Amino acid sequence: MRIVPPLRGVSCASASPAPAIAAVAAASQISLRMNHPLLNILVGGHSIVPEASVQEECRMTNLPNCLLIVTAEVDASIEADWNRWYDEVHLPDALACPGVRAGRRYVSSGEISESDRGQGKRIQTKLYTTVYELDSPAAVETREFKAMRGWGRFSPHIRSQTRVVVPAAG
Repeated sequence: MRIVPPLRGVSCASASPAPAIAAVAAASQISLRMNHPLLNILVGGHSIVPEASVQEECRMTNLPNCLLIVTAEVDASIEADWNRWYDEVHLPDALACPGVRAGRRYVSSGEISESDRGQGKRIQTKLYTTVYELDSPAAVETREFKAMRGWGRFSPHIRSQTRVVVPAAG
């Protein structure tokens, strides 16, 4: 992905960013074969133009109908032990539950931006996120899932949020 600075005279604050991106691309001799409106993104006055090879991977056409998203901030004093437990015990146990199709762990890199009713703040913290693909919201109600749910001995050292999400109506 290349971040291309805006050109003089090209407004990046327009309601439709596509003309600004096209102008930047033309001036920079960048090929624009964008097939999805989510690829036309403006961030901080800069156009983000994915490489052609990345564009196919960025398509969001086969997203699951139900996700479980878990975020956790972990005390540094137990982080290595918790990561080992999560990778070797908790994640495999979760993936073995009926209705859980897949799961993947992520960790934030850099600053985290939070917003609460117009009040924004930036914090420096490590935030672990696990995204599970579920058959339906009922997957978290199974006997097997309930038996493995929770942080066990790590609970006093973890601040977390868990939510099941489905496509928004609209």
